[in-house]
Amino acid sequence: MKRHRLLALGLAILFILPAHAAQEEPQPEPVAPPAVTCFVGAEEYVVLAQQIALLQERQVNAHAMASAARALGFPEDSETILIAKQIWYNAEEALSELEPQLVGLSAPLSELPYEVFTKSNLTPEALELILEGTGLAGMGQAFYDMEQTYTVNALFAMAVAKTESGLGVTNYAKNRNNYFGMLGRTFESGEEGIMAFGELMNRNLYYGKTMIEIAEKYCPPTKDLWVEKNMQYMLGFWEKLSAATN
Repeated sequence: MKRHRLLALGLAILFILPAHAAQEEPQPEPVAPPAVTCFVGAEEYVVLAQQIALLQERQVNAHAMASAARALGFPEDSETILIAKQIWYNAEEALSELEPQLVGLSAPLSELPYEVFTKSNLTPEALELILEGTGLAGMGQAFYDMEQTYTVNALFAMAVAKTESGLGVTNYAKNRNNYFGMLGRTFESGEEGIMAFGELMNRNLYYGKTMIEIAEKYCPPTKDLWVEKNMQYMLGFWEKLSAATN
């Protein structure tokens, strides 16, 4: 009877004891879901991160269960300790499947800004935050649609628009809805002009090329300066978004 009470106590520990360090298995560091509401797939990321955190908490509690059982004199092959170990390893197996998925949803932002044909995965609302107070305010959805349609990084497109038209403030931009310095082209709307840039980048002349390779065709006289300015602007967009959402 006493052993049964001790076993019940051990099982209860899984749910009520605070976390304690154990000797056999490594302690996981809980994942705290970051603020990613500005990104496409943010909801999936947060749900997955919460699932991972719960599994890690289960592992910590399993450690506590085993530690308490040992303190009570239970042998390593006792049912209570074996149950605790099984809980820990079941959680570890689930984590091995979920954690790679989390990595896939959270590519390091520092690797994204300068890739022309890598999606920023920013939402229309996030893009609009960046454009707030500029001549292209209200065009966040258009840049988002362009990115989804042509897989051209919206931040790169916005950087080119800033380099070529100050984000829509030049007379050429205002009168022709041409924000990207595409000579001789006029568009019925800003949305049409933005989509046209995505289509242009998907032509054989530019598609799949790096920014410097694009610059050699797009702006050959000042290609190095063009690339430098675009990279600075893209980084500045990330900083502006970070400041607006933190």
